[in-house]
Amino acid sequence: MMKSLIVGAKGKIRQVESLVNSVNEWAKERKLFIQIFDGDKVCGGLHLVSALEHALRAFRENRNSAFTLELETLLYASGKRQISEAIEHMGIKEGKNRSVVLLFTFLPSEGFNGKLPTNGELEEMLISVGLNRNDKTIEGNTEKAKAFGITEKEIESVPKNKTEDLALERVAMVDVLKS
Repeated sequence: MMKSLIVGAKGKIRQVESLVNSVNEWAKERKLFIQIFDGDKVCGGLHLVSALEHALRAFRENRNSAFTLELETLLYASGKRQISEAIEHMGIKEGKNRSVVLLFTFLPSEGFNGKLPTNGELEEMLISVGLNRNDKTIEGNTEKAKAFGITEKEIESVPKNKTEDLALERVAMVDVLKS
Protein backbone atom coordinates (compact mmCIF):
# COMPACT_ATOMS: atom_id res chain seq x y z
CA MET A 1 0.00 0.00 0.00
CA MET A 2 1.37 3.39 -1.04
CA LYS A 3 0.93 6.42 1.23
CA SER A 4 2.23 9.81 0.17
CA LEU A 5 2.73 13.16 1.79
CA ILE A 6 3.19 16.15 -0.48
CA VAL A 7 4.82 19.18 1.13
CA GLY A 8 5.34 22.63 -0.33
CA ALA A 9 8.09 25.01 0.75
CA LYS A 10 9.77 28.26 -0.19
CA GLY A 11 13.15 29.73 0.54
CA LYS A 12 16.56 30.68 -0.71
CA ILE A 13 18.38 27.83 -2.40
CA ARG A 14 22.11 28.45 -2.42
CA GLN A 15 23.35 25.08 -3.64
CA VAL A 16 20.96 22.61 -5.25
CA GLU A 17 23.24 19.61 -4.77
CA SER A 18 23.72 20.29 -1.06
CA LEU A 19 19.98 20.71 -0.47
CA VAL A 20 19.12 17.56 -2.43
CA ASN A 21 21.80 15.54 -0.62
CA SER A 22 20.60 16.73 2.80
CA VAL A 23 16.95 15.94 2.08
CA ASN A 24 17.81 12.58 0.50
CA GLU A 25 19.92 11.60 3.52
CA TRP A 26 17.11 12.66 5.88
CA ALA A 27 14.60 10.52 3.95
CA LYS A 28 17.01 7.59 3.65
CA GLU A 29 17.48 7.52 7.44
CA ARG A 30 13.69 7.22 7.74
CA LYS A 31 13.36 4.66 4.92
CA LEU A 32 11.16 6.95 2.83
CA PHE A 33 11.01 7.63 -0.89
CA ILE A 34 11.64 11.32 -1.59
CA GLN A 35 11.67 13.39 -4.74
CA ILE A 36 11.97 17.18 -4.91
CA PHE A 37 10.41 19.23 -7.70
CA ASP A 38 10.50 22.83 -8.90
CA GLY A 39 7.33 24.16 -7.28
CA ASP A 40 6.84 26.71 -10.05
CA LYS A 41 5.92 23.87 -12.42
CA VAL A 42 3.93 21.55 -10.16
CA CYS A 43 0.32 21.60 -11.33
CA GLY A 44 -1.17 19.98 -8.22
CA GLY A 45 -0.73 16.96 -5.99
CA LEU A 46 -2.24 14.52 -8.49
CA HIS A 47 0.42 15.60 -10.99
CA LEU A 48 3.14 14.18 -8.72
CA VAL A 49 1.26 11.10 -7.50
CA SER A 50 0.47 10.18 -11.12
CA ALA A 51 4.15 10.57 -12.04
CA LEU A 52 5.15 8.25 -9.20
CA GLU A 53 2.54 5.66 -10.20
CA HIS A 54 3.75 5.73 -13.81
CA ALA A 55 7.37 5.38 -12.65
CA LEU A 56 6.50 2.41 -10.45
CA ARG A 57 4.72 0.74 -13.37
CA ALA A 58 7.69 1.39 -15.66
CA PHE A 59 10.01 -0.34 -13.16
CA ARG A 60 7.63 -3.29 -12.69
CA GLU A 61 7.44 -3.75 -16.47
CA ASN A 62 11.19 -3.15 -17.04
CA ARG A 63 10.46 -0.08 -19.19
CA ASN A 64 12.28 2.41 -16.95
CA SER A 65 14.69 4.88 -18.52
CA ALA A 66 16.35 5.93 -15.25
CA PHE A 67 18.33 3.76 -12.84
CA THR A 68 16.43 5.05 -9.80
CA LEU A 69 12.75 5.37 -8.98
CA GLU A 70 13.38 8.97 -7.94
CA LEU A 71 14.72 9.99 -11.36
CA GLU A 72 12.06 7.98 -13.18
CA THR A 73 9.43 9.87 -11.16
CA LEU A 74 11.04 13.19 -12.12
CA LEU A 75 11.04 12.08 -15.76
CA TYR A 76 7.30 11.39 -15.70
CA ALA A 77 6.50 14.54 -13.71
CA SER A 78 8.35 16.64 -16.31
CA GLY A 79 6.52 15.15 -19.27
CA LYS A 80 9.90 14.81 -21.00
CA ARG A 81 11.59 11.85 -22.66
CA GLN A 82 15.19 12.52 -21.68
CA ILE A 83 16.46 12.51 -18.09
CA SER A 84 18.65 15.58 -18.68
CA GLU A 85 15.61 17.49 -19.97
CA ALA A 86 13.55 16.32 -17.00
CA ILE A 87 16.16 17.57 -14.52
CA GLU A 88 16.39 20.92 -16.31
CA HIS A 89 12.60 21.25 -16.49
CA MET A 90 11.37 19.99 -13.09
CA GLY A 91 14.51 19.92 -10.95
CA ILE A 92 14.94 22.57 -8.27
CA LYS A 93 16.87 25.73 -9.05
CA GLU A 94 19.14 28.07 -7.09
CA GLY A 95 17.86 31.50 -6.15
CA LYS A 96 15.88 33.63 -3.72
CA ASN A 97 12.28 32.86 -2.84
CA ARG A 98 12.26 29.59 -4.79
CA SER A 99 9.28 27.23 -4.56
CA VAL A 100 9.83 23.53 -4.08
CA VAL A 101 7.51 20.60 -3.61
CA LEU A 102 8.63 17.45 -1.84
CA LEU A 103 6.94 14.08 -2.32
CA PHE A 104 7.47 11.69 0.59
CA THR A 105 6.13 8.18 0.08
CA PHE A 106 5.84 5.00 2.11
CA LEU A 107 6.36 2.16 -0.38
CA PRO A 108 7.02 -1.11 1.48
CA SER A 109 7.21 -3.10 -1.77
CA GLU A 110 10.18 -0.98 -2.84
CA GLY A 111 11.98 -1.01 0.53
CA PHE A 112 10.69 2.42 1.58
CA ASN A 113 8.96 1.16 4.70
CA GLY A 114 9.50 3.93 7.24
CA LYS A 115 6.85 6.15 8.81
CA LEU A 116 5.75 9.33 7.10
CA PRO A 117 7.16 12.32 9.01
CA THR A 118 5.19 14.38 11.53
CA ASN A 119 4.63 18.09 10.96
CA GLY A 120 7.26 18.83 13.59
CA GLU A 121 9.85 16.61 11.91
CA LEU A 122 9.08 18.22 8.55
CA GLU A 123 9.40 21.76 9.91
CA GLU A 124 12.74 20.91 11.52
CA MET A 125 14.12 19.35 8.34
CA LEU A 126 12.90 22.20 6.10
CA ILE A 127 14.41 24.86 8.38
CA SER A 128 17.70 22.94 8.44
CA VAL A 129 17.96 23.33 4.64
CA GLY A 130 16.81 26.97 4.58
CA LEU A 131 13.18 26.42 3.57
CA ASN A 132 9.86 27.31 5.16
CA ARG A 133 6.76 25.21 4.71
CA ASN A 134 4.25 26.70 2.29
CA ASP A 135 1.76 24.18 0.95
CA LYS A 136 0.29 26.76 -1.45
CA THR A 137 3.22 25.89 -3.73
CA ILE A 138 1.52 22.54 -4.41
CA GLU A 139 -1.57 24.12 -5.92
CA GLY A 140 -1.77 24.37 -9.68
CA ASN A 141 -2.79 27.46 -11.63
CA THR A 142 -2.64 28.86 -15.14
CA GLU A 143 0.75 30.50 -14.58
CA LYS A 144 2.29 27.22 -13.42
CA ALA A 145 0.68 25.32 -16.29
CA LYS A 146 2.31 27.73 -18.75
CA ALA A 147 5.68 27.38 -16.96
CA PHE A 148 5.24 23.62 -17.20
CA GLY A 149 4.88 23.98 -20.98
CA ILE A 150 1.13 23.83 -21.50
CA THR A 151 0.05 26.26 -24.20
CA GLU A 152 -2.53 29.01 -23.87
CA LYS A 153 -4.66 27.22 -26.45
CA GLU A 154 -4.62 24.01 -24.40
CA ILE A 155 -5.51 25.92 -21.23
CA GLU A 156 -8.42 27.65 -22.96
CA SER A 157 -9.75 24.28 -24.15
CA VAL A 158 -10.59 23.05 -20.64
CA PRO A 159 -12.58 24.49 -17.71
CA LYS A 160 -10.39 26.39 -15.20
CA ASN A 161 -10.71 23.61 -12.63
CA LYS A 162 -9.33 21.05 -15.12
CA THR A 163 -5.91 22.60 -15.82
CA GLU A 164 -4.20 19.90 -13.73
CA ASP A 165 -5.65 17.32 -16.13
CA LEU A 166 -3.47 18.78 -18.89
CA ALA A 167 -0.38 18.03 -16.77
CA LEU A 168 -1.69 14.51 -16.15
CA GLU A 169 -1.91 14.04 -19.93
CA ARG A 170 1.75 15.05 -20.25
CA VAL A 171 2.71 12.55 -17.54
CA ALA A 172 0.86 9.78 -19.40
CA MET A 173 2.43 10.81 -22.72
CA VAL A 174 5.90 9.95 -21.43
CA ASP A 175 5.05 6.28 -22.03
CA VAL A 176 4.40 7.10 -25.69
CA LEU A 177 7.53 9.23 -25.97
CA LYS A 178 9.66 6.42 -24.52
CA SER A 179 8.34 3.88 -27.06
